[in-house]
Amino acid sequence: MDAILECCCGIDLHKDSIVACILSGATDEVPSVIMREFGTQYDAITELAQWLSGHGCKDIAMESTGSYWMPLYNRLSELGANCTVVNAQRVKNVPGRKTDWNDARWIGYLFRHGLLAASYVPEREQQILRSHTRALESLTQDRTREKNRIEKLLQAEGFKLSSVLEDIFGLTGRKLLQVLYTKGCVSLSDVQKHRSIRCKCTAQEIASAMKGTLPAPLRKLLQFNMRQIEEYDRQIKELECLIHEIIAPFLQAVNLIGSIPGIAQQSAIQIIAEIGSDMDTFQSAEKIAAWAGLSPRNAQSAGKKSPHASCQAISTSSASSTNVPGAVPVPKTPLTYEVGSGLSSGAPASKRLSSLSPESSSFPSGPCSSPVSFITLTTAVRNSLNPATFSLFLSLLCATAFFSTLVPRLFS
Repeated sequence: MDAILECCCGIDLHKDSIVACILSGATDEVPSVIMREFGTQYDAITELAQWLSGHGCKDIAMESTGSYWMPLYNRLSELGANCTVVNAQRVKNVPGRKTDWNDARWIGYLFRHGLLAASYVPEREQQILRSHTRALESLTQDRTREKNRIEKLLQAEGFKLSSVLEDIFGLTGRKLLQVLYTKGCVSLSDVQKHRSIRCKCTAQEIASAMKGTLPAPLRKLLQFNMRQIEEYDRQIKELECLIHEIIAPFLQAVNLIGSIPGIAQQSAIQIIAEIGSDMDTFQSAEKIAAWAGLSPRNAQSAGKKSPHASCQAISTSSASSTNVPGAVPVPKTPLTYEVGSGLSSGAPASKRLSSLSPESSSFPSGPCSSPVSFITLTTAVRNSLNPATFSLFLSLLCATAFFSTLVPRLFS
């Protein structure tokens, strides 16, 4: 295979070490190999950049290993190098030859022959904005977990505040929770004093839901949890102010996306933080849909397509901006009647069909006991069979439903 780069470098990086391998020479000749190990601190990365420049190497490829690649990529890009970040799953070496030095050389070999696809790496301003939006998302999730702890504590002690208030952490709810961890109980006069005029429930209903006494140790725990929520509120407001300060370069794009009905300003900021404002990076709508994990992938062998041939979804909470984490499978619900156990991709179509028969122990009493079960069943089968087999199965299912349900009613 002919090479396309005369001089390039493959880098295998870790938390505390960087192994670089330079391959140089004519594209139709065996290249010379120069290897060296460096540290990961600022001065070591600068030394690496000088070493690459001394050998006339500007094209560099590296794995997207956690977040360790980010300082190396940013520093080398500032010094004029053409850095390429690749998915670590696509540069795996031959089993049994796993060393840092061999990995660096293998990355350089693949890069020299044009066999590595560059991952999407946002600009520096977008990286900073993305760090802020993802930190905001993490704080919001932490606050939600803290609220769930309080709700669990209240339910365990018999306080049904969430049954009468839409938001127990609203104006009325927070005041009542403050009274609860201060006094240990909430009286009708306390409810009348702190109840908001916009509250739909009456004071008597709220007082009835808050009857009981909270033990002293749990009062301290509730107070601690409430202080945690207040601290999260303060941090979230402060972080939102910082985001609005650094959003200036993307303000036009944010306003444009925010003009779409149903997308608020915060959602528009988060979208821009993930995909940026320069759509030339993705070339087309199909490209960005595939990058986001919203389009099917090719998975065909021996003329058969895999029923689970779908792209993997992207995770906004991931620290890496290049990899695409695994997709979340559809959870099995009671409406599926446990038919998912017979729809595994490894089972043949005949076995999957037999597992859905009316005689199956997990199937309901009738072949189509309700419209919901019929729709759920056909959706599950459609995702596991090819179109021809699914059409045949759907015809048989409709015929069975007709003769077993409608015909007896005509003669009854």
